[in-house]
Amino acid sequence: MSFYNRYVKICKEKGVLPSSQKTAETIGVTRATISFWGRKNTIPSGETVASIADMLHVSADYLLGRTDDPTDYAHRDGASASGLNVSSGPKEDEKSAGVSRTAESSSRHGDADFLDLLHKLNKFDQIRVEGIIQGMLLHEKYR
Repeated sequence: MSFYNRYVKICKEKGVLPSSQKTAETIGVTRATISFWGRKNTIPSGETVASIADMLHVSADYLLGRTDDPTDYAHRDGASASGLNVSSGPKEDEKSAGVSRTAESSSRHGDADFLDLLHKLNKFDQIRVEGIIQGMLLHEKYR
């Protein structure tokens, strides 16, 4: 089954209109782009796949046809929608951003700087950053 067919199928199951303006805005594309996926049998960028997976609460691997299990294991058990939690106990003010720091990561200068930058982003942009990272991690050198 193609990406687009899986996308439409899961949208219908979740009660989401696959090509609506609201859906397109939520995942950061245009309605024409969504239509293009179906017409040309293309796959969107990793960032967009991650946004779709987050919106529909399914795994990116399911959308990409790598598994027939739509379960989003990365976001189960109360994990944030952005999937960026690095500890199980975020500070209260960090819960709204969906990001937390551990003492270990705070002590490492580079990680702390990255998380500080991440905290400055709104929830939607944090999800977009995660999508970019997930897209990069699909590359063979990270497997």
